[in-house]
Amino acid sequence: LTAYLIGRWGGHPAWGLLYIAWVGTWFVIRLDLSELLCFALTLGAVTAYDRRRIWPTAALLVLATLAKELGLVFAAGLALHALVTERRRRDALLIGLAPLLTFAGWLLILRAWLGRFPFGYPATRLHLPFVGLLTVEDPAARLLVGLWLGLPTALLAGLTLWQIARTRRLSPSAALL
Repeated sequence: LTAYLIGRWGGHPAWGLLYIAWVGTWFVIRLDLSELLCFALTLGAVTAYDRRRIWPTAALLVLATLAKELGLVFAAGLALHALVTERRRRDALLIGLAPLLTFAGWLLILRAWLGRFPFGYPATRLHLPFVGLLTVEDPAARLLVGLWLGLPTALLAGLTLWQIARTRRLSPSAALL
């Protein structure tokens, strides 16, 4: 799906192989399959969105969000693109609210079942991006991890902002970033 989308948006599909070669993918395969499932479902949702199939897009984003709450971020990005660039308010509402309301409903079900919200368990806490940097105590390790994570993130964010300023358009990839 990554190669397909890259080819569809004007790049060479072989660049999609970088996702497989990236070290983060290997860590995810080894340690956290729910995140990999979230990304796979999100890629399916982006593909459906690219083909203007809004109901499958919303359904895949709901599943991605139930796999990992990070799906809400991707749903917000696609909803933003539908609203700002495509000017499709109804589609933006469906894409943004379906995952959010489903996730909120699931939290309420867990609250009724467990007697409280499930945020007290380490495996079920909502995780903020890069919060792991705060737990690294060695300054050299913190610098290395910060460069490993922060440099690519800053580079992608900078390129995205440059693309938006240059084209005056919010592309789907920029909305997702």
